[in-house]
Amino acid sequence: MPEPVSLHATGASGRREWRLIGYASGNFGKNLVWSTADITLLFILTDLVGMPVASAALLMTIAVVGDLIFDLVAGAISAQVKAHGAGYRWLITYAAIPCGIAFMLLYALPWWGEHRFWTIAAVVLVFRVAFAVVDVPHFAMMASMASDSRARGRTAGYRSFFSTISSLIIATFVVPFAEKSTSSGDAAPLAAFGSCAALIFSVVMAISAHAGNLPPAGRSSRKAISLRLSIPKLAPCFWRCSSLRW
Repeated sequence: MPEPVSLHATGASGRREWRLIGYASGNFGKNLVWSTADITLLFILTDLVGMPVASAALLMTIAVVGDLIFDLVAGAISAQVKAHGAGYRWLITYAAIPCGIAFMLLYALPWWGEHRFWTIAAVVLVFRVAFAVVDVPHFAMMASMASDSRARGRTAGYRSFFSTISSLIIATFVVPFAEKSTSSGDAAPLAAFGSCAALIFSVVMAISAHAGNLPPAGRSSRKAISLRLSIPKLAPCFWRCSSLRW
């Protein structure tokens, strides 16, 4: 006869599954702000803010190139936090606040009437830097979510589900809403959307961070990881293959 399953084990399994779902919900918030900005921001800057196309293209190029540096810095910050035993939850929670504020300001630019290049560039860069500090540790938390591949596979599936729901909302409501605001020239609804999306993002990331991160077990005995970044050495085979290609 099969052994009966204890209610305690069933309850623990259920709590663990809800913990995975809570962590994965962060992908809804991240995708909501990042994909929205990725799809609509350039058109808003040119059509509503009135920024010249060349200036807007330069700004977005600087931001995209800067993402490499932002991710490296975010990784170094996350490593320092982890080395000190603080965990990622407060890093994600606090970094989500300036990220959400910067997103709100970006979509309030037409209503605000701000046209200066460097002011807009500063808001864009703050948004991308703060998002990197949220995104990198949130990804890193997945390794501590489960000890077996099946649970990690379910976690990846939950993440994909929340990202898909967010993308569906963006495609169905946000993009047409942004196009309507651009065509009508009415910037107030767009600013209201930015505020609501920023609030949703901040709340969801706080829920995700606290659901997905175990409480810290005191200060880690490991030495703090240096913020200095180094370039790994490449194997001689890589150089030979590169020279043959070129």
